[in-house]
Amino acid sequence: MRSNLRQTVITSEYRLEGMYLRIFIAKLLFLLGGLLLMTLFGLGELSAWLTAGHGLPVDLDVPQLSMTDTESGDTVSFPAVTRQRSPTLLFLGFLRCRSVCPTALRNMEGLSQLASQQRLRLLFVSVDPEHDSVDKMRKMSALYPSVKMLRPLSTEQVSALLRALNGRATNPEVGLPEHTGFFYLLDSGGKARFLYTSFPGEEPIRADLALLERNLN
Repeated sequence: MRSNLRQTVITSEYRLEGMYLRIFIAKLLFLLGGLLLMTLFGLGELSAWLTAGHGLPVDLDVPQLSMTDTESGDTVSFPAVTRQRSPTLLFLGFLRCRSVCPTALRNMEGLSQLASQQRLRLLFVSVDPEHDSVDKMRKMSALYPSVKMLRPLSTEQVSALLRALNGRATNPEVGLPEHTGFFYLLDSGGKARFLYTSFPGEEPIRADLALLERNLN
């Protein structure tokens, strides 16, 4: 009886020690992750990210390119630098995409009220101009009237944009344009300030817009 009781106590102690060890390792990994983020993005950027708790802060220069506005057919500058402090939520996709891109467009269309309140531009840029004609994109745009669609004038422009935002222009595994499915929040100067690896929802975007506004003032 005593032997069984002693064995139970020893087993419980081992379990407690294992639990404490796991907690210690988790705290250590969290600390190391924080130090890594501080190294990569700087203490101020990390503080802003932890305070907002939403988009990953980045500082990416978007190359100035000429694109076709598929609604009007006009050639426009991208990113458009605005004096009205109008930020942009950007998604890079293509019409042949059957899952991620349609979902992204529906989610962006759902932000129409927020876009109106915050002067937020919702922008879809094609990374496949060889297949995404202006007519095809115009028809798709009719389904998502709140989302402006732009078509690059050449594949070279697509490559420049993808390298700036994703680090590479093509995915060698499939031989297609690098399509991460990320969303980017650009400030009014056309610089990418926040990155979302998936659609974050309205409230996180609203919070990061407020953070952008505070940083501009």
